Amino acid sequence: MSKIGIGVLSYAHGHVNAYSAEIKGFEDAELISVWDDNLERGKANADNFGAAFKP
Repeated sequence: MSKIGIGVLSYAHGHVNAYSAEIKGFEDAELISVWDDNLERGKANADNFGAAFKP
């Protein structure tokens, strides 16, 4: 089964962490990429959720 790739644009709002955690539990979707205007926050969350960081 192929997975749907999902990207997140900013972790500025705390609820995005919960969404990202939920995505990790899906069998048919995966978090593949993260962008954030705050480089430290974006990189940290990409690493935390196993996604690529795209500055």
